[in-house]
Amino acid sequence: MSQLRIPDGVECVEDIVYKQVRDEAGSIFPMKLDLYRAKGRGRGKVPLIMLIHGGCWCHQTKREGLPAWYMHFMGRETLLEDGWLIASVEYRKYPEGAPFPEQLYDCCDAFRFLVRHADEYGVDRHNLFVVGTSAGGYASAMLACERDKWRDRENAPELADVSFDIAAAVACSGVLDVPRCVVEAEGKVQANGDGRFLHCLRCLLSPEHLYDAELQRKASPRTYVSESSSPCMVVCGTADTFVPGDQSRETAAHARLLGLDWPELIVTGAEHNFNPASADIPTVPDAKGIYAAIRDFLRSHAR
Repeated sequence: MSQLRIPDGVECVEDIVYKQVRDEAGSIFPMKLDLYRAKGRGRGKVPLIMLIHGGCWCHQTKREGLPAWYMHFMGRETLLEDGWLIASVEYRKYPEGAPFPEQLYDCCDAFRFLVRHADEYGVDRHNLFVVGTSAGGYASAMLACERDKWRDRENAPELADVSFDIAAAVACSGVLDVPRCVVEAEGKVQANGDGRFLHCLRCLLSPEHLYDAELQRKASPRTYVSESSSPCMVVCGTADTFVPGDQSRETAAHARLLGLDWPELIVTGAEHNFNPASADIPTVPDAKGIYAAIRDFLRSHAR
């Protein structure tokens, strides 16, 4: 599911500039999001789901991967039946952009922009949700646990004073325990020469700082799990050979020990991002069932 198809009755306000950033060469370029809504919707304020795409912190766009999947499976229900809004955000990626924490600056600033312009876009500030997969799953979990730290005061001082709350998050196939993932990525290289996961973590932390233990801790969603964290569903496949599922499930278990609503959805037979590990054996639940469960979890936390 790589091509994004917009359901009938839905319109997309494309390439809304939520802030501008300056690269190392001094050039300024815009950061953008897309906003999906029912055509002809009224002027009232409604809940908003932010979709954060994956791509190992180094590729994919706001119209690939998760946005295409979610729109295909749940776009009609979310936008037309529930009447919610969906936003899909772009964020800086390595190496053109910057490593941690600037991806989080961007995702948070996209929310701050929409809160600042809630009247214009019809956003209910009290009902903000986030769903991410892979690198986006990491960001979703982080935003469920910590938001105030990620303020881009240099590039977006006009947004730095805007606060927002997350009603609920969904983290799919995400890195939730960075120190543990670095160790496991090294183990993959030593065991079979598979350096894909280690490369992705380099894109998150930068090659120069991959083994900085304090940076690993600061960049890890698990570090920020506390009694004040927002509800977060953790979704992972039992056959994921890319991102270890155990570290996601153990982070969710840690959150539940604190009394948090952090349920798990374990997808049997699913590889990374829920593709079937075997062409002959379907996943349980199937793709539509996964996204229906995500939708229902978000619905249950509407305020």
